[in-house]
Amino acid sequence: MDDFERQLKQVLRGDERFDTKRSDALRKDVARMYDDKLKTYKWITWGFLAFAVLEMLVIAGIFAAVGDLKLLIALAVFFLVAYESTVLMKLWYWTMNVKMSALKELKGLQLQIAELSQKIGSSNETE
Repeated sequence: MDDFERQLKQVLRGDERFDTKRSDALRKDVARMYDDKLKTYKWITWGFLAFAVLEMLVIAGIFAAVGDLKLLIALAVFFLVAYESTVLMKLWYWTMNVKMSALKELKGLQLQIAELSQKIGSSNETE
């Protein structure tokens, strides 16, 4: 956990006064933090998919050159495993995308709640 996440937790717990002037910048920082995490997941996914496609091309090349039936069946199984792993990787990325989007929205709502509670608290003090 980096310093930004610690500071965000302190603000949301109420240990630190919420600066309403800085709320827009904080909201943008939160969105950027989750977008950066999603960008990392995207690069992992593309790297894995490139590796799997390369693996499938090599298996297909060997498949075309081999004449032994047992080896052909084994290569077909390896090819199917490589193909199915690409499907699972895309599913993992979709899951992480939904997770990061939901967390980003949740943190945005928490910041709005903290901002509103600070405004309500300051309006009650002036009355």
